Amino acid sequence: MENNGFKQTEPLTPQARCRGEAHAERVRIALGQFGAELPGSEADLKSALTDLGYPNASVYATGNDLAFSFIVAGAGPCISGTLGDSVRLLPHGVYLEGGCSEPRGGH
Repeated sequence: MENNGFKQTEPLTPQARCRGEAHAERVRIALGQFGAELPGSEADLKSALTDLGYPNASVYATGNDLAFSFIVAGAGPCISGTLGDSVRLLPHGVYLEGGCSEPRGGH
């Protein structure tokens, strides 16, 4: 039996979910301004997120896609996203093992 407990996140309060959805929409709109030219490199995506006020975003490649995660400063929650054929964003709580990036392996 596989143990995926390390992938669990803290639950979001209704206020945190609302705040997360607002920040996710802000990022979606800003990245949408790139049109068909979404940021194509980790550096371009990092720059775009920094310009939006998320300088501590973690940016990394996942196969052919770019991914990122950050915590909304001061209040949370985490926002994680993937840029590929489309922009996918998810507000969520901090992972139980810490941080906003999905842990790569369990115990």
